[in-house]
Amino acid sequence: MMNDDFTFLRTNLLNQKAIKVQIGGVLILKESANDRNYTIEIAKVPENTLAIKTDLFPPPKKFLNCGGGICKRADYVILNTDEIIFIELKSGKSQTSQVIKQLKGSQSVIKYLFSIAEFFYDRKKFFSKAQLKQYFVSIYFSSTCNKRLTRPEKREKKSFTNNIPKKMLKIRGEHFKYQDLKNQ
Repeated sequence: MMNDDFTFLRTNLLNQKAIKVQIGGVLILKESANDRNYTIEIAKVPENTLAIKTDLFPPPKKFLNCGGGICKRADYVILNTDEIIFIELKSGKSQTSQVIKQLKGSQSVIKYLFSIAEFFYDRKKFFSKAQLKQYFVSIYFSSTCNKRLTRPEKREKKSFTNNIPKKMLKIRGEHFKYQDLKNQ
């Protein structure tokens, strides 16, 4: 059922606009900031994984009062049959409170997509919502270094799981393994 949900999401709801994993298990995320183009490369991505550029989802400014950051979106969501990883890409310093709002906004976009599947397409247990593990990540680009990084900046293993926006994993770099995005 989960693979069927995955195909349905990609073809019916996202209209083939999802970013697919390349051959060899590599996912490329692109972002423009401060007149520069950035690319994040994630290796060893599981099969049946896709990315959604959630900041393209239009904010409901004509319908909602967007105070308090409720119209913000994180840049990407990576989704597969087991988990969802919400990702905000940053090129410089940012306030943690703003990143948290962006991550929460992307959670809302995903819940909205799941609700559309449920209410309009009668898919009652779409992705078995409660069973998907969630992770939250803020990635800071390595703008001070032009050389290619082969792994994330060394960091001590933190004693938390990044399963809620307030406990997001903050990492720096441009090349990661999929597992690096989950602090388990």
